[in-house]
Amino acid sequence: MDYYFCRGKKLCIICRNRKQGHSFRKHLLSKKVVDREDFDCPDGKEWSNEAIVFPQATIKDFNSLKVAVQSKISKDRSYIKQRFEICKTCDQSRERGFKCGLHKGCCFGRWRGARKNKCPNGKW
Repeated sequence: MDYYFCRGKKLCIICRNRKQGHSFRKHLLSKKVVDREDFDCPDGKEWSNEAIVFPQATIKDFNSLKVAVQSKISKDRSYIKQRFEICKTCDQSRERGFKCGLHKGCCFGRWRGARKNKCPNGKW
């Protein structure tokens, strides 16, 4: 698991608080940055249940982290748009690239978005 969000060591106060860090860890889980909500700290920091007051700097770091996570997710999924552009120019394209003459079912959704799937015409 890539703990790239943890390089600055600024978010421990949020992340390692079992109760108050719940929404932070849930956000990381929803973006598939971690594999479970109560993930192990890569630096071995223990859990805490103490009430915390979030310093402004920590809240700012958390907000910038959200932007960084969104950016990383967007980059990782850019291949879907590239595939769609290729499909729109293909001779097997139907309905402006949303369907394919060689593939049964909708091409636009999950099928084109899965990295493991290949173009039935060999174009991607």
